Amino acid sequence: PINAPSPFEMDNLCKSRLPIINIIDLIATGQEFRMKYMSDIPKIEAYLKSYIDSFDGLKLHGKLYIQDEKNPTVIMMHGYHSAADFEFAGIYEYFYDRGWNFILCDQRAHGQSEGEYLTFGVKENKDCYEWVKFIKGRTDGDIYLMGISMGCSTVLMTLQNELPENVKGVIADCGFTTPEEIVRKVVGEDYSLPDGILMPFLRFFGKNIGGCDFN
Repeated sequence: PINAPSPFEMDNLCKSRLPIINIIDLIATGQEFRMKYMSDIPKIEAYLKSYIDSFDGLKLHGKLYIQDEKNPTVIMMHGYHSAADFEFAGIYEYFYDRGWNFILCDQRAHGQSEGEYLTFGVKENKDCYEWVKFIKGRTDGDIYLMGISMGCSTVLMTLQNELPENVKGVIADCGFTTPEEIVRKVVGEDYSLPDGILMPFLRFFGKNIGGCDFN
């Protein structure tokens, strides 16, 4: 039988298989710093390079690992300025060892996916919905959505779409409340800028250039 991991198992798995680095510090830093550690992460080479077209015309990339089309598939969405290979290291190996399928998705404007702007889940949730349809067309098993940080909010926002019945659950790890709240945090805490003054400009930029409403 195929059993999902318990929180205790997942916690111990990450502690035992991730490289010996301060993972909390890495999550809070830039993508370039994280990439230095990619060579230390266990790799599973047998994957299919997969692409979908987003609703607004971008080509999005993912690494698809199919072992048995009848087994469950986990769609994995990474966070802000990160990579799925990095954030799900150890976790995807757990699923692989148990015969599950999974896909490591490059969010728009990340990795090998097209796009100039990210939208903190506003457009990304529609991308995730397209990945759901992609997986449904290639497997017969249940589908689970899994996300970390911005990826977490992405998969939670995906629930507003009309999902197929075989989407059975969401694994949500440290998401944020709204896109506007996380934009305020990034501006105010990460860049030490006055969010109260900048937010009207950022909302204008989001709507007129990024094509999204942070509210």
